[in-house]
Amino acid sequence: MIRVNRGRVPRVIPRNRKRWLEALARATTPEERERALSRYRHDDIKAALKTAFHGKCAYCESFILHIDYPHIEHFRPKSKYPNKAFDWSNLLLACGVCNGSEHKGDEFPLKADKGPLVNPCAEEPATHLSFDFDPVTRLASVTKPSASDSFSWAFSQEAGSTSGRPKTWRIPPATRSTM
Repeated sequence: MIRVNRGRVPRVIPRNRKRWLEALARATTPEERERALSRYRHDDIKAALKTAFHGKCAYCESFILHIDYPHIEHFRPKSKYPNKAFDWSNLLLACGVCNGSEHKGDEFPLKADKGPLVNPCAEEPATHLSFDFDPVTRLASVTKPSASDSFSWAFSQEAGSTSGRPKTWRIPPATRSTM
């Protein structure tokens, strides 16, 4: 994970955000709610995120475009934070694996739940994580700077994979002071 400059807000967001939020507030059925929440999938937003992230996943840095369609990831999940569904600062580009329910999905652990997560557009990941690659095992350990409180994520670099895939996204509570 590296720091990413998100770039300028696509014009479609400030031009439509208020209207999209109003449609979300008026939604009375699950179908209406999903339709209102899906407005973030606009082509201009996708293009701006692909440019900002150079076609790579915000979390594992896989080149998404080579193997899959990129997901527009809500750092704070739209299911739990619908008012942030159309905030440019809440949108990232992610691969299907990292954005899937087995990894980040709709999760957003707070400090009490071994969170929060690192937002690569809002903070410097290297201040929270240390990456050590072992060429023999072909695994990278991701640890906190303090060795006494270390934890690790296994990254597999097996033949055929495009890059490492983290097993979890949680940062130990002591690593981060506030959310």
